[in-house]
Amino acid sequence: MKSSLSAQKKITMSTVTYNARRLRLPEEKLLGDYIVCIPGFTLEKYRKLQRSRLSIFSMTCFGGILSHNLGLLFLTPFINMSLRIKDYMCFLQSAYSCMKEELTLKEIVLNNISKQHYLIATLGNVDIVLNHDSDFDVAKKKWDECKQKIN
Repeated sequence: MKSSLSAQKKITMSTVTYNARRLRLPEEKLLGDYIVCIPGFTLEKYRKLQRSRLSIFSMTCFGGILSHNLGLLFLTPFINMSLRIKDYMCFLQSAYSCMKEELTLKEIVLNNISKQHYLIATLGNVDIVLNHDSDFDVAKKKWDECKQKIN
């Protein structure tokens, strides 16, 4: 017989947040229990971080993962995307002008190990690897939506 814990449906913070939105409860009133375990945590600091509407520009999906783990809004454009180090440094030097550029498809590349195709797009002179999308139109739509959320 399975233990009662393993038989129960796992409830995650994203499930709670989703249900809270449906009930029109303010998200800032929600706090994942794991967040209070962060060294130096205070509710005041956490609320300040939430209100800051922090946008994270990271070289990989880290910004989305961090936002998710901290229960913050996803205000990063690089969800399911990554940049090579030279492109990331170039982006950081001219982020404002890069964000004005239109995302365009540069090439479709075959990963010899996984045998999966992935897309490389450009944003001005910066290449962006679209790790998880095989359809450029879908990826571009996601990009345009995420871009509008940047603070």
